[in-house]
Amino acid sequence: MYKKLNEEDTFIKKWNQALISKAILLFPPIAFALTFLKINTDKSILDFLGFVAMGVLLVSGGVF
Repeated sequence: MYKKLNEEDTFIKKWNQALISKAILLFPPIAFALTFLKINTDKSILDFLGFVAMGVLLVSGGVF
């Protein structure tokens, strides 16, 4: 039973240690989305998604 508790604790520790890297990866897209919508107040979410999709399409075309 003690061994099982230690294994679960290790998993929780590993997940919590990954929070910093997850935050570093998620911060730029979230900041971009917020500033895009703040600057372009007349644009909708669909315009934003179209803008992002066009960027992804251009980058994918460049990679291929």
